[in-house]
Amino acid sequence: MDALKIYISAFKKNIKYYYPNRDVLSSVEVGDFGTMKGNHFLKKGNIAESPFNISFRTKEEKLSGNKNFGMNCDVNFSDRGIAKFDRIAVASMQIKFTKKHSAYCNITYSSVSEMQNIIAIEDTIIRLFNEGIWKKEYVIVSTVVKSKNTIIAVSDGNSSEFILSCDTKNSIRLSDTEINYRIAKQTGASYIFATQADHEIIPMFQIMKIYGEGFTPPKKIIPGKSSIGTFDSDDDDDDVDLTPFPPGITLKLNIIP
Repeated sequence: MDALKIYISAFKKNIKYYYPNRDVLSSVEVGDFGTMKGNHFLKKGNIAESPFNISFRTKEEKLSGNKNFGMNCDVNFSDRGIAKFDRIAVASMQIKFTKKHSAYCNITYSSVSEMQNIIAIEDTIIRLFNEGIWKKEYVIVSTVVKSKNTIIAVSDGNSSEFILSCDTKNSIRLSDTEINYRIAKQTGASYIFATQADHEIIPMFQIMKIYGEGFTPPKKIIPGKSSIGTFDSDDDDDDVDLTPFPPGITLKLNIIP
């Protein structure tokens, strides 16, 4: 299993109602639409553009705090002579994995952009769906989280270790947006990504999809695997659920967990 699949699988097991950006350096915008491939979002365009031309408002706010998780790993912090009298000292962060197919992630928020006037958009999407223009499998990016401090570490071996160091006047705080990490040590078959404080990325976002109220689609069966839900697989095919909604069912535009 490659590092990307390990990370995305771990992300979805630990962080609900958000999806990880499969390429953290690529741009994802509010209003982007596409399909799902397992837990991957495949962009096709933006609803503000042709053929939909749906207008919407966005609201961007500064955000503080962080969200993180660790699977089969120990995280330790070390301060080598914390600064006194405004001097700069070196602090480090050790991430040590004990099993393969494990991951660690810390996302420090800097801002969030959210789609507004959802009810009007829902009405338009349902109308387009009833007209055969909008497809049932389409999803929409409704919220985008931006970060100036994101750490992603993945182990695909039984034992691996990372040490990140930084210059700071304080102990390392995972919610700090101004830390510039350096990879000081890397051992084992593994992958690591750490952003710099002057470079903002989009590590995660929320998506919405039309659902039939009270309607549960059939489980998707993959040969050789157990029954899984539509958005839980990491197979190579798009998760296209073509099961028609029952006549007269109420349609809603909801966030995908």
